[in-house]
Amino acid sequence: MNNTINMSTFRWLKRHTASITAIGVTSFMMISNGPALASESGNIESVMSAEERLKSGVDTLTAEQREFLNNWLQENYGRRTESVVTRTTTDKQSESTEQPAKLKAPPEAIEAEVDRRVAAKLADKRESEKAKQSDSAFEARLSGDFTGWTGKTIFKLDNGQVWRQRSSANYRHRGSDRRVTFKKNWMGGWEMTVVSSGKTVLVREVQ
Repeated sequence: MNNTINMSTFRWLKRHTASITAIGVTSFMMISNGPALASESGNIESVMSAEERLKSGVDTLTAEQREFLNNWLQENYGRRTESVVTRTTTDKQSESTEQPAKLKAPPEAIEAEVDRRVAAKLADKRESEKAKQSDSAFEARLSGDFTGWTGKTIFKLDNGQVWRQRSSANYRHRGSDRRVTFKKNWMGGWEMTVVSSGKTVLVREVQ
């Protein structure tokens, strides 16, 4: 009797290949999207709408054929779906476990990176201030005895800078006031002016 039913079912499946394909695809989608629903219902017709049952032709099957079809779909597609779900869950758990390890860094490395960035910013700030000062007018005081200039005079300032005369002018200074100012002229060259006398000479920085 069972052999007769199975042979009848196979012959019916062969004649209705299109219908069975539609049923199989529909069942696979339902199992993939809702494994719990499929396992609870236990049969395909209970999760199909009236229109889907009509189009698939599932209602034209005998009780034995529907049972055979449900078992076949569950064994073939349910097993694959469970395997896919298991692999996906395992991969996600593995990623969530590995991700914190990748993002975690030792405190010493973080502190060293912070120190490096702070030092770089301070260095950039000092360079910027130095460049700004070098292009701006400033006042200083000459070191040692100052008697003027004679064409190749060296001027040492109290801030550590050293300047050299770059013109052939001569000037004899009188008095003890050694204050001088520096500024750039319209051609971009530096000029040194003695505050007490107002005398100016072209200079260039050598140190």
